[in-house]
Amino acid sequence: MLKKLLLIGIGASSLLIADDAPIVQVQVSHTERMDFPSGGVLRMKNSTGDLTVEGWDRPDVEITTIKSTKSYHPKDRSSAEKSLDRIRLVPERKGDELAITTEFPKHEMLARLFLGVSDFELQYRIKVPRNARLIIEHDSGNVYIDDVAGDVHATNGIGQITLHLPQNGHYAFDAKSDLGAVDSDFPGPEQGKLFHLGHAYISPQPPTGAQKLYARIGYGDITILKIRQPTPPPPLNP
Repeated sequence: MLKKLLLIGIGASSLLIADDAPIVQVQVSHTERMDFPSGGVLRMKNSTGDLTVEGWDRPDVEITTIKSTKSYHPKDRSSAEKSLDRIRLVPERKGDELAITTEFPKHEMLARLFLGVSDFELQYRIKVPRNARLIIEHDSGNVYIDDVAGDVHATNGIGQITLHLPQNGHYAFDAKSDLGAVDSDFPGPEQGKLFHLGHAYISPQPPTGAQKLYARIGYGDITILKIRQPTPPPPLNP
């Protein structure tokens, strides 16, 4: 009898330990390089989460995606990994445009559309030729564009858009937030919207050949920052 009680106690303890197992995440990272036409267009469609696009001196495109589940119980690891596998980036080349579409399972699309919730987190870290043109069609989250010299057309439903630009460039800004602010390091007129519900920043007379920067966000802020050149050290005294 004592032996049976001991076995039952051990089994119950094992169940308690299992229930107290730490809640963890599954994270999957993937990097891919693709050929890119000179002066071409990179279009990001249906992206969500954190999207960073950085200009570099190579002629190709590098895309790193980091997919993470929300917290889950260790016993559900297999199903969590399968759910991440169903989130895909689909490339399509048309002329001088490379389009990257993010595809989700149907139940995930419905949850995001009607409930505004998601079972995963997604990050994109993209490097493009510096003269590439960008079309960003972002659903929600943060968009960061750093040191890209081609024209930019970026939209976001909710979150943040940040542009990081060389301080000596020539720009034609057209940035508007429906519910939020537009802040810029560059001089120019700012326009408040009706009932102070939004903000706009538009270049009135941009110089010929200026880089066109179009940004729209529904709910959130747009920030335009200068890439400041480092101050050279003072000359050494002889």
